[in-house]
Amino acid sequence: MPSNCMFCHYASPAELLRLWRLHPERYAEWEAAEARKLAQPRNQHGPNMAVFGKVTLPERLAQAQVSHGHLSDAELDELRFSRGHHVRSRG
Repeated sequence: MPSNCMFCHYASPAELLRLWRLHPERYAEWEAAEARKLAQPRNQHGPNMAVFGKVTLPERLAQAQVSHGHLSDAELDELRFSRGHHVRSRG
């Protein structure tokens, strides 16, 4: 069974869009967690960073909607399971 990590800072824009479409409650949970983190005071190493560095989840989602918004849910699934650690094994 492929990994189903939903809050991954390595998520591609297509994977983020898929999460938002198919699991909106989980996306909202992740966005709220990021907002709480960013609201914290600076630490000794500098300001807190967003999940994707300086790009927040809502900003990354907006980018994903522009670049992948035309894809159907089935096409997003195919992208997700066609490469990397999500590849379906045969046999």
